Order: sequence, then C-alpha cells, then structure tokens
Amino acid sequence: MVKYPKMREELLETLRSLADREYQHKAWLESDYPPGIDCDSFDEAVHFLYDDTVLAENPNAAIGVIIENEKEARLISAVCQAIDLVFEALGTGASDEEYIKSSEWTSVVEAASRALQAMKFNRRKRFKLKCDSRRDSYPSRTLGRMLQTG
Repeated sequence: MVKYPKMREELLETLRSLADREYQHKAWLESDYPPGIDCDSFDEAVHFLYDDTVLAENPNAAIGVIIENEKEARLISAVCQAIDLVFEALGTGASDEEYIKSSEWTSVVEAASRALQAMKFNRRKRFKLKCDSRRDSYPSRTLGRMLQTG
C-alpha cells in the first residue's frame, strides 16, 4: 500500500503515455486526446517525474509514498535514466516529435513498459489478496462482480 494512491495512479498514467508509441503520436503530435484528457505531452510526463515528485532524483524516497518497493524504484529509475539519455542526445528544448523519433526513444518506451507491467502486476496481486481475504464474508456473486470491475 502507498500513502498517496491518487499520485500512484498519476504515475501509472505517466508510464502508460511513455510506453505507448501510438498514444504519443495521436496525443502528443496530433493533439487527438482520448476522452477525459484535455492536454498531454512529453513535457507533462517530465514534469511529473522530475519536478512534481522525487522519482527522478531519488525513487527510493518514494517507497511507501507512491511506489511500493525497491523493485518499482529501480524500474522508475531506469525510465528516468532512459529519458536522461534522450536529453543528453537532443537537449531539453527539442519538440515531442524530435524526441519520439530519436533512436534513444526506444529505451524510454521499453523502460516505461517494464515499469508499468510490474506496477500493474503488484496492483492485481494486491487486489487478489484483498478479495481472497474477504471471500468468506461475501456471497460469491458479489466477489465475481468485484473481479470483473477490477
């Protein structure tokens, strides 16, 4: 469990955007946002990781706050290191298009995908444990509905 689950959700959304090339092209380059999103860009992801949290500087400090464990901290660190390599190659003033078309960008997408998958696995595992512990106290059809919406 983390102290700030809404910030964790924001981290998951940030990782989703960094892990999805199709989303990046549609949202970041064409401003074609999915429902509920008014604006998004690579800059938004950078601000969340580097400015709004300690994740880029010291992900271990976020354990128990918005990430769950050292493994997640290492994975987030890898994402930030991949972004740092993009910045080393292109600087911090390039366009989103220049960033995502660079040869270094693949490392960002891959690192974000690994982090996202691990964090989603932790979420599913935590939900399953929570549901399993309540199995005896809820009718099975209620449990089935809980699993379908999770």
